[in-house]
Amino acid sequence: MNRRLSVVLALVVIAPVVLMIWLGLRSVRLEQEQVERRLETAAARLLSQHDADLLQVAEAIEQEILALLSEPVDTPDAQRALVWGNRFIRQPFYLDADGTLLVPDASREPLVERERYFLERTAAWRRAGDVFVSEDPGHEGAEAVHRGWYTWFWEDGVQFVIWKRLEDGAVRGVELDPYALLAEMIAVLPHNRLAHERHHDADEQDNEYFALRDPRGDLLYAWGSFVPENGASPWAVRSLSGPLGAWQLSYYGGAFAPPGLTPSAVGLFLVIAGVVLVMITALVVLLREQGRAIREARQKVSFVNQVSHELKTPLTNICMYTELIAERLGEQETKTRQYTGIVLSESRRLGRMIHNVLSFGQQGRGTLRLQKTLGIVDEAIEQILAHFQPVMEQKQIHLHFVGGCPEPVRFDRDALEQIVGNLLTNVEKYAGEGTVVRVCTQHESDRVIVDISDDGVGIPAQYRNDIFKPFFRLDERLTQKASGAGIGLSISRELARLHGGDLVLLPTEKGACFRLTLAV
Repeated sequence: MNRRLSVVLALVVIAPVVLMIWLGLRSVRLEQEQVERRLETAAARLLSQHDADLLQVAEAIEQEILALLSEPVDTPDAQRALVWGNRFIRQPFYLDADGTLLVPDASREPLVERERYFLERTAAWRRAGDVFVSEDPGHEGAEAVHRGWYTWFWEDGVQFVIWKRLEDGAVRGVELDPYALLAEMIAVLPHNRLAHERHHDADEQDNEYFALRDPRGDLLYAWGSFVPENGASPWAVRSLSGPLGAWQLSYYGGAFAPPGLTPSAVGLFLVIAGVVLVMITALVVLLREQGRAIREARQKVSFVNQVSHELKTPLTNICMYTELIAERLGEQETKTRQYTGIVLSESRRLGRMIHNVLSFGQQGRGTLRLQKTLGIVDEAIEQILAHFQPVMEQKQIHLHFVGGCPEPVRFDRDALEQIVGNLLTNVEKYAGEGTVVRVCTQHESDRVIVDISDDGVGIPAQYRNDIFKPFFRLDERLTQKASGAGIGLSISRELARLHGGDLVLLPTEKGACFRLTLAV
């Protein structure tokens, strides 16, 4: 982008947009804040009213239970009979002054199922010791007998106990049935029928939805005139008071109508219209410049693709005649064979680079295609490794192959060679001397899996996804000794996905491990 275009973009696009944002914020901020404050205040007031109603329910149940616990009893069986008919009581219990559980008596066999479950649910707080602490107000004339609620969590949710400490230090109490308690709470809450859709024919300002939830966020009860959308945020949330504090009430409001048009709003719309007109003008200019830049870029890409394609034929001849020369050299001509091997290795490297450039160009045009034929994957892998063997030995990199695909399958041999070649080229560049590279293949159902791992320096975790992006290269400190265009892994993943599979980097403690899957 030239300097003139940058100036036009700054003056025609950025400045009007900033002005529009400033005017819009200035005209609506105060009104929005006022509306939000009114809504939050109204929602909090509604929740407070329902919370007071539910607290009265809890207090009434407490008085009823304490009245039962205040009646004199002589034996544990008499206490069981005393509270047997109360629908709020799940299980009575009695602790002597030393904290020993007498009712239910764990030593008495057989225990009924309800008593066994009570022992399981209360095991934690019974092991913790005396959890029933005094609620003495601390002023003259306070009651000498202490009482109150105790709550704890067990696998099916919040559990409740109402207890009373007797004058002799013993504790008499009952475990409440949480479902009976919830039913009593629901009885005092509104019973509006929930609609599954918003009432568009009604005043949406009156739409409201209340939700009672447990500590896990599960819905216990709801009422209102509409059902909020999934993921909607409540306008207000309130934890219930007193012993019911583990539960929460949430309030959701419907959409409210925006205020009517004011002179300031009309002025704002005119400003926005002017900004839009300016933006359209700027867009025309930018599109014209962009079109010209795109045409130039296409010409450059076309030139690179044509040159790369023209290089394939002489490069193929160079590789072929170099192989013929290598075959005719005698065993004594060590230096000549070494130089010939270098020429062949570098020619193949150049061939892979040209192949990547051509594939990248086809990918950009959407013309990248595969040609599947019948072949043996292990043989193709062995041939690729044989091509890389001289350069790997020169850098003291050890190749180990474990084949698991000896049967013929249909796959694109060129695509497999290009993918594996790109991965081994990266090993050659970045793994370092003394690295051990393991290539393993396996055939599972209708797919082939190729794992290529090494014990080199590895790839930092923050780059595990970025390495598959075109032209991405690692930190220069990690790659300063290696050259490359940064398109090898991008092309390899695209070829793998065209083949019905994928190319991923598996997490490893050391080195790097790429997994290639191909549908065959």
